[in-house]
Amino acid sequence: MNNFTMATYFYQKAKTTADAQQLNSETYSAINTGLAKVYLNLNNFKMAGYYLNLAEKNYKRLTPYKQFVFANIKADYYYSTKNYQKALNWYIKASKLSKTFKLMAYTGITECNLGEIYLLLNKTDSAKIYLDKAYILIPKISNNENITFYINGLYAELALKENNLKRAKELLFKHYDLSRISRQNIYHHTKRLESFYEKKGDFSKAYFYSKQVNHLSDSLNKRITSNVILEFDSRYSAETSHLKQDLIISKSKAELQTTRLISILSISALIIGIITIFIIISNSRRKRDSRFTRQVTTITKLRMENVRNRISPHVLYNILNTVIPTFKHDDNLVHLFRILVQSLRNNLIISDKMTVTLEDEMEFVKNYIEFRKKANNSRIEVNWIISPDVPLDTLIISMIIQIPVENSFKYAFEDEQDDAQVDINISTDNNVLYIIIVDNGIGFNQGKQIGDKNSTGIGLKIIFQTIELLNRRNQEKIFFNIEDIKNFSPDMHGTKTTINIPLKYNFEL
Repeated sequence: MNNFTMATYFYQKAKTTADAQQLNSETYSAINTGLAKVYLNLNNFKMAGYYLNLAEKNYKRLTPYKQFVFANIKADYYYSTKNYQKALNWYIKASKLSKTFKLMAYTGITECNLGEIYLLLNKTDSAKIYLDKAYILIPKISNNENITFYINGLYAELALKENNLKRAKELLFKHYDLSRISRQNIYHHTKRLESFYEKKGDFSKAYFYSKQVNHLSDSLNKRITSNVILEFDSRYSAETSHLKQDLIISKSKAELQTTRLISILSISALIIGIITIFIIISNSRRKRDSRFTRQVTTITKLRMENVRNRISPHVLYNILNTVIPTFKHDDNLVHLFRILVQSLRNNLIISDKMTVTLEDEMEFVKNYIEFRKKANNSRIEVNWIISPDVPLDTLIISMIIQIPVENSFKYAFEDEQDDAQVDINISTDNNVLYIIIVDNGIGFNQGKQIGDKNSTGIGLKIIFQTIELLNRRNQEKIFFNIEDIKNFSPDMHGTKTTINIPLKYNFEL
């Protein structure tokens, strides 16, 4: 319908949906091919070439039919930019592919295209061969008057190049219902009439048709210009709306996180007050111990949730500050958002749990590491050394690996350290899970963390308190220790975190 503004809108909408659904490369190729076709119709050859290059990356993985569609549009691109030899090469590819479908419609179209290209290259013998093939197929596949007009026009062009004016006149003056003929075909037909009268020596009529050609050319250009303006305006409005929407979402999320934090702090303060009152008024040691156990459990869970909720906004803040300035230019934008979605999903899953499986904790840590590397161009090398006999479904305290790794990324390394490295070694022996986290940074400096308002020091305190509470109910204890490597090896530097968890440990409080 030549409504290129709406075509662009829906292709871009399709692209957004494909991003959200994480669809395959074949889908993106189809969308990019369609966008190339739209911009080709708008004579925006730069954008058409850009989307064709994107689509061509997956060309070999496409089905023969989709390769045929792409080859035709690629050939049309070179045809429009007057690179007829490259157009010929792609039309030949399309012709070969059309043979695999055994449908005359595709073959007829490609033979027609080849005939026109050979005409433009002044190879009239080859042009006639392909036009004759198309002429046999076209009537069998279509009663479309526009197609008949188009192929007869090409025969007229051939006759003019061969100076066969009698044949040219016969073809050019056939009767057609011009209301059914496209403007582009009428434009070419008028140019042929101009050429016909020039060759005949009737310059008065040649001049008349020359003016008609100019008029049609202006009309086509105005139409294209109008569509270009509409398409640009639509694209600008869409991008502005998306940007405003993203900013509103960011602001809303920040306000929501602030509200949640205030609520958690208020509830925590209220519960602490209740605990204090209950301890004071308790007369029975049995009741006091029972209340103490229940209340400590509640506090621990709330504190763990507080740490998780603190980390979520902090991660989100970093991501938004990294992504929004590069909204239109960062090729890794989609991948960064996928890391964000996965991190937030993991955060929500563990938000009400004191324990997670080793596998889930590892996934959360890997997502965090990948984000820090992508967002901050971090050169820290992380090595996972995991024994094959480690049971990945083993329960551990949530964030017991995350927090030491986060501390290494935030505090362990100076900016100029090129060999920054963190090793995470996980193994089992004698029914105990051993986790050792070692970095080669400046060493453990607790005072530096305390001075940082975004420090994970609170998280470490809660992990220690949680371990202390859990160890009271278990004969085999969890061991958690952080030490400066220089304390026991003066020639080395860095921080070592040691975690030992019995495989049959009871996490029930």
